[in-house]
Amino acid sequence: MSQKSPRPIDALIGARIRARRLMIGMSQETLADAVGLTFQQIQKYEKGLNRVSVGRLIDIASALKAEVITFLDERGPDTLESAGLATDKTTVDLLRAFNQLQSRELRQAVVHLVQTAAEQATSRGRRRKEEPALP
Repeated sequence: MSQKSPRPIDALIGARIRARRLMIGMSQETLADAVGLTFQQIQKYEKGLNRVSVGRLIDIASALKAEVITFLDERGPDTLESAGLATDKTTVDLLRAFNQLQSRELRQAVVHLVQTAAEQATSRGRRRKEEPALP
């Protein structure tokens, strides 16, 4: 009997494992030690090259302090992950710092600041495209 190859859901689960690991600031080595694997095996899971068994996923979820369903939900695209942002180090650093903010008002102010900066960057980009080239 041949071993089945990974499917797209395996890559999605792996990406979610990576995103959660990065979100909490855990290295592949630390996760591997926590679940009794090598960091190379964690890499294979995160890249979707190997399937994660249910038992192993329970161990990984526990080590990452997350619910198993976090990695399994197929209902729709994940906002950050589908945009390729959740595994970007800068985005993860921003989210980690944002999650440390206790004040709701401060969180809202940060969101407003980032939204305003994004809107200004977008409008500047549009103006450059609309401006005629100088001779």
